Amino acid sequence: PALLRAALFRADRLVAALDALALVRLLEVCALHGIREHDPKRPDIFVVAAPRLAECAFDLGSAEVGRLCTLYRQLNIGDPALLEALGARLLQLFGRLRRPAPSQPLLAAAPAALAEPSAPSALFSASSSSSSSAPAPAPRRLRERRPRPETAAPPPAAVGKHGGRGPHEEVTPLIIATMSYLVACGRLNIFTEHVAALFEIVAPLVRARRDVGHLTALAQLSAKFGLSQHSEAERVLVAVCICLEEQQAGTGDRGTKGYTSQVVYGQLLLALVFNESSCETRDRALVMAVGAVHATFGGTLRALDERLARQLQVADLACRLERPQAWQTLEDKGLKPFLEEVQEMDHEVAPLTKCSSQQHWQVSGALSELGVRHRLEERLLPYVADVRVMRTERRLIEIDGPLHFVGRTARYDMKSMLKHRLLTKQGWHVHHIAWYDWPEHHHSRLTYLARLLRSPAPPATDLSEYRPLSDLPAIEPPTSAGVVASDVVTTAAAPAAAAVPTT
Repeated sequence: PALLRAALFRADRLVAALDALALVRLLEVCALHGIREHDPKRPDIFVVAAPRLAECAFDLGSAEVGRLCTLYRQLNIGDPALLEALGARLLQLFGRLRRPAPSQPLLAAAPAALAEPSAPSALFSASSSSSSSAPAPAPRRLRERRPRPETAAPPPAAVGKHGGRGPHEEVTPLIIATMSYLVACGRLNIFTEHVAALFEIVAPLVRARRDVGHLTALAQLSAKFGLSQHSEAERVLVAVCICLEEQQAGTGDRGTKGYTSQVVYGQLLLALVFNESSCETRDRALVMAVGAVHATFGGTLRALDERLARQLQVADLACRLERPQAWQTLEDKGLKPFLEEVQEMDHEVAPLTKCSSQQHWQVSGALSELGVRHRLEERLLPYVADVRVMRTERRLIEIDGPLHFVGRTARYDMKSMLKHRLLTKQGWHVHHIAWYDWPEHHHSRLTYLARLLRSPAPPATDLSEYRPLSDLPAIEPPTSAGVVASDVVTTAAAPAAAAVPTT
């Protein structure tokens, strides 16, 4: 570890001197020991390595591609060029894309020193004087590593009626690598030009494997990237229904148990209710997922994980508001009493992080100075609103921390978009304050909140990306205080306008 930390000071030179496989191993070791440059003034080895890896992507095998996708997803580093190159490599392994011609070398963008086999040693040695008479020692050549041969997956014409070969054939590592790639693209919110093609290729193979975890990941990806109109998206949902039916009947040859199964169920429910459009197959899968949870945990509700219980409550609300057909089917199958029992389960509110808690109190203090009555952490099951503005129309303020966004972008994650949509459809006007958009100075905060309360809240289906307050239209203030008249408390009553504590 000490040697690796020392190498961080020359990360750019070290990365340029390594081949693709050696670089992958180096990054894995750094991640394993938690070694990473956190000084923004110095290069981060994972960021520096991304262009080099993109350049050498066609030298990687499926295992290395899968590990790289998992690594960058866990570190929350989104590099579009790297994911484009890794997607092209996967397509090439599937036999859908040719390797670039030799006339277009992969190292064209590398430093000139890499063009000569003997040059890498000069990256670490001090530059010698050109007038020196002593001949320099011959530098040692770096050992060139050859990528392991890969067996391409069968073309679509060779796929059987279930969409692929058996789960134990040589195509399995390529399926796992492709799923790691698609999950990374979804988590980092990077829609490359290869996502749709890889989705079309891998979906039949995953359906043949009857892997509920991978099927759930594909369902989430289709909902997030708008692939629900793709023919394979509906087939994935049908396969999910079949797997759930087999598990309930006890005939499934593969299944997950314990906490892992609860995670899969929660992710599946989120994917099924995220898209509000009517779809018979999606409604059927939603009912089957609720039935599977009931069959597993119906007699022991206390064994339900808090996250899965909350997701069941969200699915219940979504069916009542948006999915009348699914809601009727749940009633016909006798699952409504189970959902009602889940609704009555009371879980403690997750503690706020230090940064979020501080920002909550800053917003509360600024509202109090404006004379706006409000309440913090208002329970609106299945959700908890950050701030509820009192004595006015149904108005909420959500303070969105970094976890509400995908990666380092301004795009909201699926849970935040779904929460906004369901609360808005219940008649609430939901305003949002991003953590990076909150002013630093006290007077600016007062002006910010006064303008926020005059601005229209985003519609139910229009919260894909955060819009700064400066981009929102403002309504002319009807009062001198700059906020809506019904939100204003007189100056004499201002001391009583502090946040109303929750019980």
